[in-house]
Amino acid sequence: MPGRKKRPAAGPARGDRGAATLETVIVFPVFMVLVWGLLQLGLWAHGRTVCQGAAEQAAAAGAAYGAGTAAAEQAGRDFAAAAGRGLIKNPSVRAAATAAEITVTVDADVLTLAPAFPSHISQTATLPIERRT
Repeated sequence: MPGRKKRPAAGPARGDRGAATLETVIVFPVFMVLVWGLLQLGLWAHGRTVCQGAAEQAAAAGAAYGAGTAAAEQAGRDFAAAAGRGLIKNPSVRAAATAAEITVTVDADVLTLAPAFPSHISQTATLPIERRT
């Protein structure tokens, strides 16, 4: 019909062209940083669990009747090497004993995806020393 205006086709308005691309350019890096951070948090949490397990295993070995700090440190190193293979670096196991209890501290560096994240972990376990009664 002559005099009647044509209705514009459905779709993005002329001023919205490229908006999806711009949104993707802004949102995608933020999303990737969040994913990267979650992965790093998971690595750190698992490394912390491995170090805590090594400390508890070492304390249990050192608290056994007749064992000492050398047995505790060796048990901690063995556990950290087996459970933390590829995840924790430079594990250090220190044991100190009194007449009543043994305390073991495991220090290590966890694998990092980015240098901005903290990588050092330190976990301690204390158990009473077994005695003959």
